[in-house]
Amino acid sequence: QNQEYKRSLQELIEIARENDHLNHLMHELTLGILEAPNLELLVETVQQALHCDFEIDVVVFKLFDNAIDSEKANSVDVDTDLQAILAEILFDEKPLCGQLDSDSISAVFKEQANGIESTALIPLSNKGILALGSFDENRFRANMGAVFLSQLSELITRALDRFPEEQAT
Repeated sequence: QNQEYKRSLQELIEIARENDHLNHLMHELTLGILEAPNLELLVETVQQALHCDFEIDVVVFKLFDNAIDSEKANSVDVDTDLQAILAEILFDEKPLCGQLDSDSISAVFKEQANGIESTALIPLSNKGILALGSFDENRFRANMGAVFLSQLSELITRALDRFPEEQAT
């Protein structure tokens, strides 16, 4: 029984270390977002940090047509095959994590879809979604906690609001 307690304690310590590291990375990302002088650099900063620091295999912004004008982000026509996926995410206003069928993965990630096994689709208010794809089927799970992803959603949505002059009419 003592060994079991030690093992549980070690697991909790490891989780605390991981959370501390994640908190540090989130802080660095927040600073990068705050320092972004324009929409283009905001999108680039988020994509680079999520890919390099958070080790996310594929990071794609899907923004509604006429919502944002950015060369780095992909526009989405709401009448496309993404409509059902977007409707679910935007209606719930919370990240959707887990495994999508191959058609949905292709619709979201287009040419970057190959090899994606799990996804996190993060709503960005009425502006679109941030899609994260992993080659690991267990990276994003339907039953995982999504506090970090919800905070990321709020942070990016508010940051996008800083650049109304770069939003199309």
